[in-house]
Amino acid sequence: MRLPLRRMQKAGTYDSVDTAAIVVAVDSEKKTCTLYNRTVGRNYTLNYDGTSKIYDKYGSATVIDNVSSGDVVDVTFLKTRKLLNSLTKSAETWVYDEVDDFELDVLGKHMIIDGGDYRFKDDLLIFANGAKAQLMDINSCDKLKVSGYEHTIYSIVIEQGHGYLRLKGQDYFEGGWIEIGSKIIKTISKDMLLVAEEKNRTDTYCTENDLTPISYICSDMRDFTLSDKQDAVISVCDSMNYL
Repeated sequence: MRLPLRRMQKAGTYDSVDTAAIVVAVDSEKKTCTLYNRTVGRNYTLNYDGTSKIYDKYGSATVIDNVSSGDVVDVTFLKTRKLLNSLTKSAETWVYDEVDDFELDVLGKHMIIDGGDYRFKDDLLIFANGAKAQLMDINSCDKLKVSGYEHTIYSIVIEQGHGYLRLKGQDYFEGGWIEIGSKIIKTISKDMLLVAEEKNRTDTYCTENDLTPISYICSDMRDFTLSDKQDAVISVCDSMNYL
């Protein structure tokens, strides 16, 4: 479904219009912008130059550097030359940034965000690190940017992904607890694998068991980094700290 065309900048020369297109990629070296047309379900690539006009959702001039994968945009272009005339971030669609509280139902094709129920179709586009991704790449601890129209999601960008944490030398703490931030509290077991958001972590602790006060015996694991889809192995024994 095409959205009503509003605030479309028409200055310049063009012979084609695409509303609610999704930005797939911007290549600043080649000066190209690849977009996805939801009506025909196909990507196409346009060149841009100094005559191409870029606007934010309010119609104010901006630069191509502020356009990224997953953005929903309205474009005019000269099809015969594959030249972008204007690109305007859609004023008709909504964008939720830094979404970290959501429920994703892949089979039912819907997602709950802040109590609102949103649907998505097979043409949903997902991006991570500037490249296309899949629904299976999304974890509940990720931070997302979600864009759509009314109750339909058009694109999801994984703004902050997740990494995997393995414990080494955890035998003494097995049966106890590991706490990562404020959301993850797990019983420590042999060969366990934990999933947590990617970041430089300074908020991970192990306790001997649920009867031992954290102020008495604690493994304080600081200054390690979880990178997207990568493993971090932390030695519990090396970081034991009796308080």
